[in-house]
Amino acid sequence: MVYAIGTLTNDSPRQRFGVKVEIEVFDSHRNKLGSATDYTEVIEPSNQWKFRALVTAKSATGVKLTSVKEQE
Repeated sequence: MVYAIGTLTNDSPRQRFGVKVEIEVFDSHRNKLGSATDYTEVIEPSNQWKFRALVTAKSATGVKLTSVKEQE
């Protein structure tokens, strides 16, 4: 299994709820193969979330974080 991993920091003084990261997945020619996502229920103030988004495309060689959304 291959994951796109990273760390998201909540620098705000309040909790963040329903946080979702969206990542585009690319091959070696920068052709988009699909996307990957991860979700957490809460990020506490001044804490970090280490996300792991499952990449299902076997020929993937790169990724790009495209959005971070909080549930409204």
